[in-house]
Amino acid sequence: SPAWESIGGVRHIVLMLSEVQHNATVKIINFTPKKGESPQEAAERARQMMINHSALAPSSSTFKDKLQYHKMLLEQGDHNKKL
Repeated sequence: SPAWESIGGVRHIVLMLSEVQHNATVKIINFTPKKGESPQEAAERARQMMINHSALAPSSSTFKDKLQYHKMLLEQGDHNKKL
């Protein structure tokens, strides 16, 4: 599913306003990298912690995949005008 940032601003506002009982709950998780832990290990551990606390399914998509997706959208035309 596309991320909120990949849809146009007008559509984002329409979708937000059409939700009558919008309720957002934010749970802040304390994450501290372990001493001697590499940035990659810390990132993977943080990712696993977010997956466990959010009850979301893990994804194999990477940041590079996201950049390619956005590039594809821009090449297809101005996607910000679409509703």
